[in-house]
Amino acid sequence: MAELVYFILGIFVTLLITFLFVYFTSGWEDFKERFSRWYNRYILRKKGKPPIKIGTITLTGVEEARLKPVRIGAMLLPMRIFVGGDGKTRYTFPDGIICEWNPEKLVLPKDMQDSYSKFLEKRRKGAEARGAVFEPRDHVRLDDYEIGLSGIEDTPWPLKLIVSTTDYYTIQATNYSMEETLPGGAMIRERYASDPGELKNSVLGNPLATNLSVVTADNQIYVSLRSKKTATTPAGFAPAVSGTGNPLTDRIGKGIYSPFITAQRESSEEITSDPPDLSEITFFGLARTLRWQLPFLFGELRLSEMTSTQLESSSPRDIWETEGFVAMPLEVDAIIKFIRKVYREMDEKSIVNSATYAAIFSLIQSLHYEYPDDWRNIVRELSRLKKM
Repeated sequence: MAELVYFILGIFVTLLITFLFVYFTSGWEDFKERFSRWYNRYILRKKGKPPIKIGTITLTGVEEARLKPVRIGAMLLPMRIFVGGDGKTRYTFPDGIICEWNPEKLVLPKDMQDSYSKFLEKRRKGAEARGAVFEPRDHVRLDDYEIGLSGIEDTPWPLKLIVSTTDYYTIQATNYSMEETLPGGAMIRERYASDPGELKNSVLGNPLATNLSVVTADNQIYVSLRSKKTATTPAGFAPAVSGTGNPLTDRIGKGIYSPFITAQRESSEEITSDPPDLSEITFFGLARTLRWQLPFLFGELRLSEMTSTQLESSSPRDIWETEGFVAMPLEVDAIIKFIRKVYREMDEKSIVNSATYAAIFSLIQSLHYEYPDDWRNIVRELSRLKKM
């Protein structure tokens, strides 16, 4: 009996010494992070509280109701629409979207400030491993939004955006570090970002992006193949035009920021060489991704005087951001076939790539606005994802 007591006591002392050693060394934070992830993965699951998986992975009814992802047929897209995306609402230049600058800059909570350098360094090492760009730049931050109501049907128009300035490093250390562990054991997502619908009181970098499908004069629609050299969401597909606002250059004259100028600039950098006319840019609405909680305006660039042959012969400046483009007719059958193939591959391989989901979403929105009377049939077809 005494031997058993000594044996148990020896195990206890060994565990205590090991714990104290870890506690007083640099490995303590790593230990807490690993323990927190183990607890979330195994203990909560046994209690009937599985960790939320984003994207093609099934959510419980309660989780789906809370997160409000986009559901179309059998597809669950990891993003929440704030306004628009109904096949009718359109925001055009110059009056459709009004921006108001907020002079106050984001102040991070103390525990996020304390972890900022560690999170940023992890993101930097990941970029360096891929040979990707990791440079400090200012971006337009979306602080909040408001809508007006117009017409008999109370169309949500115009859309007002309250914006400020954020920077690339803050975005990397907040939005792209959502699954990192803060002092105390909670992840950023758990402590500060449990509600993706919250913008006004958000403590994330929240850069505002513009995501556009591109449609040519001969009715071809494009998505891009994203380069591995990009700093965020490398590889996979992406909307043909996708980029964040620049608070210094994307202004109407020397005045207020305009997302239409962002879309025009990004188009000339990524796909068209020459800047398109602002009248060719239409936003359908405002949304936010669920995994990294990145806000974005979505819509279309209609090149009324450029064919697919002319477009593919152009030489945009930032071609390094893409490895190529995929074109298909802006027709229901062609787009559904493409979406079905890509979504099924992501589902089978458990791929959670927000840029590819954004590309699928962009194509679906173009279908919705091009064929609003056929929307029910489109949804019915997208309910048969497992079939070719």
